[in-house]
Amino acid sequence: LDLVLVHDDGVEVGELASQLWYPFWDSGVALDHSVRSLTQMVEQADADPRVASGLLDVRHVAGDPHLALRLRTTVLAAWRRGARERLPRIKDQTETRHRLVGELCHLSVPDVKEAEGGLRDATTLRGLVATWLVDVPPELEFARQQLLDVRDVVQELAGRASDRIVPEMWADLAERLELPGERAAQKHVRTIGRRITHLSRLAWRRADAVVA
Repeated sequence: LDLVLVHDDGVEVGELASQLWYPFWDSGVALDHSVRSLTQMVEQADADPRVASGLLDVRHVAGDPHLALRLRTTVLAAWRRGARERLPRIKDQTETRHRLVGELCHLSVPDVKEAEGGLRDATTLRGLVATWLVDVPPELEFARQQLLDVRDVVQELAGRASDRIVPEMWADLAERLELPGERAAQKHVRTIGRRITHLSRLAWRRADAVVA
């Protein structure tokens, strides 16, 4: 879980944050948490495209829904306003990750999150769509959901927050996804990765043309 307690500027949170986090800690849930003012959240989003990209999908859990709406609309407006300047940096970060990790459809031990054609690319593409500068076919969301299903099974089999499909997982992965054997499971995962890779490269060509 990745939770943030957002408050208006000048509001004293005090012990409220600890009262919220302790039940999660006691339950053993892995919790990535922070406390930020609305201004701090916007500043973080302006400074780091990955933070901004994550906040585009921010969901209200509890408290003042108007504050959550203000955060989302403010970040989204800033994301669109600075898109042309931000896109080259995002592309550089994406290409660096691809070189380091490799392409999902060709890896012997696929990383369904960080590899080219993985979930990180799908999130980046959703961010590109949010700029209103480029469009991506709606099939992206279907492919993303399929890959999320794969990762759910991988993490269940690993017993921890892992995104890598080690060789001994393929048989169990096939069974959980109701696929006819290991080869079918490998084909399924690699086909999804190949499709997201294709959509990503197409979207970046369009983005480069817009920036140029």
